[in-house]
Amino acid sequence: MTFNEEELKIIFQFARTDKVETLKALTTLLPALKHAETKDLVLNTIEKLEKMEAKECASFIKKNRKTFLEKRDASISQRLKAVEKDKAEKPYQRSKNQYKTR
Repeated sequence: MTFNEEELKIIFQFARTDKVETLKALTTLLPALKHAETKDLVLNTIEKLEKMEAKECASFIKKNRKTFLEKRDASISQRLKAVEKDKAEKPYQRSKNQYKTR
């Protein structure tokens, strides 16, 4: 089963521990959706998940969550490294207003 990036995001955001609970979460979401495109996205995601075996679906949900968390952690690491690099290139400088009192 192939999911597009938006479907994977939806699964990550609303995934529960197993197929049944994830499908419940997504189905519960439907009435609150105002935009047809978003509703179609969720419906397509539900249809694809329904076609999967329960065990396969649970494994897929777990793997998808792990992938998103790894991406998040890598992004955080990259930003922290960029800050450290910037600090090394630009030593700390006090601003003129740093010690003024009101």
